[in-house]
Amino acid sequence: MPSLIWYFYRVFFELIPLVLLTIFTGIAIACGLFLIGYVFLIRKDNQTSDILLGLLFIAVVLRLSKSLFAFVFSVNSLTGISFGLLGAMTIAPLLLLYFESNRKGFVKFSYWHYLHFVVPILAFALLISDNIGARHSYFFGHRLFGVYLIWIGFNYIIRNRSRFSFTSWHRQLYFCVVGLWLLFSYQMWFDGAFNYGLGIVGASVILYYLFFMVVKSPKSLLRNGSTEVPPDLVAKVKNSFEIEKIYLKRGITVAEFAASLGAPNYLVSKAINVAYHKGFKDVVNGYRVKDVSTKLLDPDFADDKIENLAYDVGFNTVSVFYTAFKKETSMAPRDFQKAHGLK
Repeated sequence: MPSLIWYFYRVFFELIPLVLLTIFTGIAIACGLFLIGYVFLIRKDNQTSDILLGLLFIAVVLRLSKSLFAFVFSVNSLTGISFGLLGAMTIAPLLLLYFESNRKGFVKFSYWHYLHFVVPILAFALLISDNIGARHSYFFGHRLFGVYLIWIGFNYIIRNRSRFSFTSWHRQLYFCVVGLWLLFSYQMWFDGAFNYGLGIVGASVILYYLFFMVVKSPKSLLRNGSTEVPPDLVAKVKNSFEIEKIYLKRGITVAEFAASLGAPNYLVSKAINVAYHKGFKDVVNGYRVKDVSTKLLDPDFADDKIENLAYDVGFNTVSVFYTAFKKETSMAPRDFQKAHGLK
């Protein structure tokens, strides 16, 4: 009889909770993998901010997976613990760079960006080679995690909130990461299986929350916030159109133009709007029409066909040229010449 009671006790108070926890957290990790796949495979914006966001989700999944395997399956391999540490120590640096990329719009990493990962990688290497203790390394990692969050909160959420107008997504992402830090810290500071499992459940809930935010409204939640356009970028845009005449390149796209400037598409589009109060296509066609208009009034080009002039400045088709010309001048090319005294 005592053995039967012990059996039911284990089933209802140990095995079933473990199974439910495994299912609950396993689905949360699957949601995290979906977020990773969404950022890397579906969005395809090729922006640094998307890459950083995807890496941030990978770091969260690594840390949560370590907790799940250690608690449910009693898997405490040095490799798993080391990758869990790497995930924990890179969450905050990735969040910092994600916010910074949204604010400044950088598309390439500079050496100081990589410096944020020196300590996490060094700690990972020392732990996986068994040169430092796991407990001490985790305590150090989570303290560093906390320092980053304080810095991010002060500089991006508090001090710069009104200036850079981060979206609701940015603020909620920050507080979700703060919640993860509190839960993972709770696991370390309070011993016992119940406290450790509670931390896993809480972290899973946060991952579910991020997942449903993205599924509910991916465009509004993952778009970049209202970003301040650097004056030097506006100057570069003007120089490209007015001096370098990039509009002469047939078939040029905003993506190609942005790549030539070393800035993300969205930021270059904003810079164009600041400089000309128009979109990229309208600015390109406007400059092309201006060039053709000048030639139409120049005797040196009197024998040139209008269609050839259109092709020379980058238009792909005659129909597009005539539409753009009429939009800019409110008349057809021949009428334009007549209006200026030419037959």
